[in-house]
Amino acid sequence: MTGKQKKFLISGLVIAAALILIIATGFQGNQVFYVTVDELYAKAPELYGERIRMAGNVKEGSIEKSEDHLFTRFKMVQEGQDLPVEYEGITPDMFKDGAEVIVEGTYSKSGVFKADNLMAKCASRYEGDVTDTEAMKDYKEGQGY
Repeated sequence: MTGKQKKFLISGLVIAAALILIIATGFQGNQVFYVTVDELYAKAPELYGERIRMAGNVKEGSIEKSEDHLFTRFKMVQEGQDLPVEYEGITPDMFKDGAEVIVEGTYSKSGVFKADNLMAKCASRYEGDVTDTEAMKDYKEGQGY
């Protein structure tokens, strides 16, 4: 092997190692643990500060909003367990008592889940009979179609 070939081979190995390192560290930062409320309470000390995703329902009557509606405090219920959640930002339109929600964020030592992402799940189907052609005909005539 000539000197040029050795330099080329070493340069290629260094570049390949650098790319592998960049890819590996990039994926570590995007890791999100999905846990249940029971698992969160059971593993609380280990999960403080870790990025977590959870799903549950908004507890009836637990929603508290700031005057500007940019800070929301509520309780999420999952299998009978309550979890206090704080979210800073605009809440989705579907966010209301009893709604299914998915939260992402961190669990603090104070026992409050600090969410930085709040998603409300949409209803999977809409109520109403779309086969009621008489009602549709009346609706269209009333709208001037």
